[in-house]
Amino acid sequence: MKTRLFPELPLVVVEWTDACGDSDESVDPARPDSMRQFGGTVLVLEPGWLVKICPDSVVCAMTKWTNENQGNHSNTIPLKMVESVKGVDGTLYYERKTRKKKGAG
Repeated sequence: MKTRLFPELPLVVVEWTDACGDSDESVDPARPDSMRQFGGTVLVLEPGWLVKICPDSVVCAMTKWTNENQGNHSNTIPLKMVESVKGVDGTLYYERKTRKKKGAG
């Protein structure tokens, strides 16, 4: 995949799996139950102005100036964690391809 640039900075929603941190939980190696429940991930939706989709990441600007087509405050999300990038107008910019398992229909 080549890097795709989006000079028009379309407003998008990125659906991705975030590694979430539990600040109020603790892990006790003596209690396997606490170890199984510690940490995790969560599927999230994040808005932004799409700048580029790279082979390894999606980059959005978090703010956009009203009088110019410029933005700042970047957010870079690893592409391996991204499920989809959809414009608020319905345009599909990226969607993870699901692979069929060997031996499946």
